[in-house]
Amino acid sequence: GDVYKRQVSTQSTWGMKREETRKRNLATWQRLWKCLDEYNKILLFDCSNVSSANINNMRQIIRPFGATLLIGKNTLLKAGIRRKMQKPEKSDEDYETRSRTYRPMPELETLLELCNGNVGFIFCKDRIEEMKGKLNGLKSFKEPSVGLIAPHDIVIQPGPTSVLKNKKHFFEMLGIAYKIKWNTINIMEEKKLVSKGKKITKDQYAFMEKTNILHVVYELKFTHFYDNGAVYNPSMLDIGKSRIIQRLCDCANYLTAVAVSAHYPTPLSVKYFTLSSFWNLFSFTLATDYNFERALIVKEALVKAAREKKEPIQEEEFISDLECLFAEYP
Repeated sequence: GDVYKRQVSTQSTWGMKREETRKRNLATWQRLWKCLDEYNKILLFDCSNVSSANINNMRQIIRPFGATLLIGKNTLLKAGIRRKMQKPEKSDEDYETRSRTYRPMPELETLLELCNGNVGFIFCKDRIEEMKGKLNGLKSFKEPSVGLIAPHDIVIQPGPTSVLKNKKHFFEMLGIAYKIKWNTINIMEEKKLVSKGKKITKDQYAFMEKTNILHVVYELKFTHFYDNGAVYNPSMLDIGKSRIIQRLCDCANYLTAVAVSAHYPTPLSVKYFTLSSFWNLFSFTLATDYNFERALIVKEALVKAAREKKEPIQEEEFISDLECLFAEYP
């Protein structure tokens, strides 16, 4: 009788746990579906080494931007996205809820492919560049261990250590230059112990433990930027407006130079053709007695400028003065 009661109690406990898990998963799905309906831009990041404190800091940073953070198991998120894409049927338990907000979303196929590894979602609308800039400063610290992949170069700085001279074989094994002073070991020069992306070996970890290297630093790593079905590199968000304007100006200058060289009139090159033609006509008036109204105006302006400056007028100044005169006397 006691065995039967224990079995019944265990089965009921398992049943309760399964029911609680199902409710939690459904709540996560509903939150995911709400975000997919409300937002069309998602910033994906790797949360493998993100601490709970950093997650709380992220929520505080993104809140003023109207963004939402969602982290969950990949299998759960993928199942939720597939469920969102699936057309509700009357036989479904949640038919009434899903049928109110359902619409075809084939673009989510792209998002489904990005749910690999330990990934988190930041659903956002605008001011994404500013938000990402503030999130870039978040860092998490982790104790080194054997087999851990170094997030950055681990460099040993020169100087004294608290390691006694009987432990000098650690330094010799890793090729670190040292000298013994006052019964302790001093490091003579800077040495890269572990390269970024490499695993920490047993000997390297033992040396780090001896020299009090207590942690490595992980920075928040963004993996993809999803924008309504299109996927971009998140580094694209670091391109500011000033840089875009500068690139456009460079392209305009390049196209203008090509048009001028090819003697092909365009809205950008007409000004240069006009100035060049005027330059030729003005040169003709200087070599002959022939004059026209614009040439006389320019001559008077140049004589006046030369008297004020008492210096020879350079070609760049001359062209600038011509542009001003064209604006003053259309």
